Amino acid sequence: MDRQYKEGDVAFEAGIGRSLDGRFCWRARGYRVSEFARVYEPAWPPLDDPDEWLMVGPFKTARAAERNLEKFERAYYEFAEIEVVDAPDPRTLS
Repeated sequence: MDRQYKEGDVAFEAGIGRSLDGRFCWRARGYRVSEFARVYEPAWPPLDDPDEWLMVGPFKTARAAERNLEKFERAYYEFAEIEVVDAPDPRTLS
């Protein structure tokens, strides 16, 4: 495990956006995102700064961007090996 996070820490951020021409894209940043992006899709330009947003698109619909982002997120979490510690047991929350 490379790094541990506690509840409330931000390890990964992602979202769907719309460009001025009306097309959709997704963006993501976080722990090891720039490193993973080079492995996931070598054709994407490298990020100069690890905290920089990775932007991917355009897509014709928001749903197409969401599907593509969901695929990226699943692969990212497997790659990043992020462990959350000191989080409450969800079974005790009510």
